[in-house]
Amino acid sequence: YEQTEEMIAVLGDYFKLCVSTAGEFVTIREEIENAKSYLQILAILYEKNFEVQWETDPDILDARTIKLILQPVIENAFEHGIRSMKQGGRIRITGRRTEHGVEFWVEDNGRGMTEERLKEVTDYMKDSNYDPARSVGTKNVNLRIRLYYGEAYGLSYESKEGMGTRAVIRIPWETGAQKRRLEIMYKIMLVEDEAIIRRGIKRGVKWEENGFEIAAEAEDGEEALKLLEETGVDVILTDVKMPGMN
Repeated sequence: YEQTEEMIAVLGDYFKLCVSTAGEFVTIREEIENAKSYLQILAILYEKNFEVQWETDPDILDARTIKLILQPVIENAFEHGIRSMKQGGRIRITGRRTEHGVEFWVEDNGRGMTEERLKEVTDYMKDSNYDPARSVGTKNVNLRIRLYYGEAYGLSYESKEGMGTRAVIRIPWETGAQKRRLEIMYKIMLVEDEAIIRRGIKRGVKWEENGFEIAAEAEDGEEALKLLEETGVDVILTDVKMPGMN
């Protein structure tokens, strides 16, 4: 009975962040609390006496991240790292600020991976095809990070057979004051034959604050078609009539 009560309480804490927090973004403090709730769920469900170590730089706690980047990685460390261990299993989570942003390490002392298996995992993680229905778990984490923050960030693995595995999560440094910059930026192409009008459009609107980026400019329709193939913009703002091509 006591265990059931504990499970209900922990599940409530876990799903609170998953379903009730508005938007895709949370503080790192909230992300860590969610991960701790998940670890409690694992301990109750599997009656596993494994050790969890946390080492988190307090300075990063109020920074922001897309949510649910730690839990799938911790789940993977448990399932493929320490679940089969009868005793002595350990998961260590480290979070720190770096020169390029924030970095998390999720390490387990499980069986590790062969070089061949590590290569398979690395190649799988590098696959850039994002299908929410098919991309689950750690691959979903990697793809979402790259989608929101760019190719410089994401999830990668280091491992040696018999020596455990380390997952490395890299995200940029973002605070509440920078919230608008965290949203997906839609790419715009301006198509206008008058350069002075193009400059006025660019300067007259706070594009980035509203989730847009001027990614390309064209003087006529032919140039616009060529740039469209090259840049893959999301929105085209065009003059209704231009010399040579309407």
